[in-house]
Amino acid sequence: MYKRQPSDRPMPGERDALSWWLSDPRVPQRLPANLREVWRDPGSREALADWLHRFKDSEAGAEIGGALRTGRARREAGFRVRVGGSGLPLVGAMDVVWRSTGAAGLWHVRDYKITLPSGAPDELYRSQLAFYALAVRELAERASEKGAGGGKTGLTKQNFEAVDVGLIFLREGGLIGSRRSFPRDFEWDGLRSRVLEAARGAALGDWPARTDRCRECPWAGNCPGRRRGRAPRASE
Repeated sequence: MYKRQPSDRPMPGERDALSWWLSDPRVPQRLPANLREVWRDPGSREALADWLHRFKDSEAGAEIGGALRTGRARREAGFRVRVGGSGLPLVGAMDVVWRSTGAAGLWHVRDYKITLPSGAPDELYRSQLAFYALAVRELAERASEKGAGGGKTGLTKQNFEAVDVGLIFLREGGLIGSRRSFPRDFEWDGLRSRVLEAARGAALGDWPARTDRCRECPWAGNCPGRRRGRAPRASE
């Protein structure tokens, strides 16, 4: 969530560096304006502290922490990649990406979520992770061809074997969901075609409403398509 690393010197009476970090009075200055009021609410801040402490102590937290400490991971790793030789640049940012030390060419991508798994729009999240997998594959391929670095993601010249993607649900203490591995022999051409088709549709406005998914869609409340062909949400 924050750009800087937490201090490794907690204050007296605090159980660890994360507690010190969460109590830092300079934190609000580093937050977007729309989150500062949320941070100032004691209940919200305590809930966040609980989520982050449980995540830190989880298997996923330990794995990511180890990768960060050894310099193998990048947080908020922005990328820009041209897919399939089409010349269409696709951009995004992965919450955290790192390379495995135990298997050459194995990459990991994790995306943080604050929604509960039961309320997650599964298809949307699966598509997001597939897009990240394709980005890692394309960047690794370009880096291998050029023999150069892959930019902010930290990809360097080496063989690509697989990319392991997954969601981390912070409210559930670091529970990993929608985990999937995309191996080297995956049907990448088909995935490229689906990504390009979706990008063209979004750019041209040819994006018909899918009112059958209003119950799971996080943007349903402001969607003009939902108002035209309204499907009630579960809470209504």
